[in-house]
Amino acid sequence: MLVAVFDIGGTNIKYGIGDSHGHILAEDVTPTGASKGGAVLVEKIEHLTKQLQQQWPITGVAISTAGSIDSAAGKVIYATQTIPGYTGMNVKKLLETRLQLPVEVENDVHCGALGELWKGVASDSQQLLFLTIGTGIGGSLALHGQIHKGASHLASAIGHMNLYPNGRLCSCGQKGCFEQYASVSRLEQKIQEIQPHQQVPAFMESVKRGDEESVNLFHEWLNDLVIGLQSLIYVWNPDSVVIGGGISAQGKWLEQEIESALFKNLLEPFKEKLVIRLAKNGNRSNLLGAIKNYELQQVRREIR
Repeated sequence: MLVAVFDIGGTNIKYGIGDSHGHILAEDVTPTGASKGGAVLVEKIEHLTKQLQQQWPITGVAISTAGSIDSAAGKVIYATQTIPGYTGMNVKKLLETRLQLPVEVENDVHCGALGELWKGVASDSQQLLFLTIGTGIGGSLALHGQIHKGASHLASAIGHMNLYPNGRLCSCGQKGCFEQYASVSRLEQKIQEIQPHQQVPAFMESVKRGDEESVNLFHEWLNDLVIGLQSLIYVWNPDSVVIGGGISAQGKWLEQEIESALFKNLLEPFKEKLVIRLAKNGNRSNLLGAIKNYELQQVRREIR
């Protein structure tokens, strides 16, 4: 089985060819053009798939995308105005009609969780809490390998849980959301306040060197991340917390910093089976998860 696989973000679309063994055989990236809206975005996916068909014997299309998704219907339940007109769009139906191929669609963070369960650090996890920390913060809860979607496909919108009442204004319209304090974009803002031209990788190196100003800023950010994680762990009692997104590139050092700060205040019984890990597959987690979701959905449709 070969599928065209897409990971649609607000800035870029990562795409390529994947097989049923979890191998990405070809990959590329192109700007999303999100501001042009959902209809143009679907046309772009159609065009890219047809390009891939000229080189590969594709049997289907697997999509990971921003937004809350009804994966059974292949429909966008809710998306922010980053992609205008995306909310309510049945991406699966539109593309299947145009391409005459099976299409499966899932939320990008849920795909990240599936990718790490399948081919990453969480293959042994029965109660997985997966977070992506990047421009915002996304979440996914996987119980015994199955994604928990909630009553209306909106579960695990953890970036918008309230961390500080009447705090920083969020793009969602609320104040004090988790992602307004613990996302990479917030860390970047804080870095610019002390070092206007410094990027996150260089900042992290200055933290490792022990630069006092950088260390203090880093621990302010880490403290907010840990406050949110602690609440999530008390609610879900996971055996694994896996963190993906841009921040996962920092590797073992950051993994140890997060675990140390978190375990310092976490109640003892919650530590017993808990492991904190950074995602293994980086930017490929969503692509791998989209392939896995394609397989799972196709099996479910055959059973029906």
